[in-house]
Amino acid sequence: MAESTTKTKKSKSKEKEKKTKEKEKGKAEIKTKAKSETKLETESKPETKKTEKKTKAKTKKKTEKTKAETKKAQAVKTETKVEAKPKSKTGKEKKVRTFNISGSFMMGDVLQKFQKTIEARSESRAREKVYQDLGSKHRVKRSRVIVTTVEESK
Repeated sequence: MAESTTKTKKSKSKEKEKKTKEKEKGKAEIKTKAKSETKLETESKPETKKTEKKTKAKTKKKTEKTKAETKKAQAVKTETKVEAKPKSKTGKEKKVRTFNISGSFMMGDVLQKFQKTIEARSESRAREKVYQDLGSKHRVKRSRVIVTTVEESK
């Protein structure tokens, strides 16, 4: 019985080898056909080479024109200076002030004290900045931060 199973395995492996060889031959034939067809196409159409050269020349001319136009446009932009518009709608710029902020926050089970000097336009923005900094550096939620004093320094 062991001999019959080994014979069937050998015959199956031989069949697989035959199939793969046939597939490889088919692929090789397809490749050679494709190559011969492309050779025939290029040999039968010498006009295409001329037209290709013409189109390449046209595209070169177009790219040169566009490059020249962009250089001109850049020169015009540098010559004309645009005045900067005010950032706020009213036209008044708010001054940046310096604030000293102190307080504490819960770091695990411990109440940790802090004192920061922050530049901001207003007191509320300075508080927001403190919340942002403590949240990003120590992963503390806003509800765990207690701001006790906010003083403007001069």
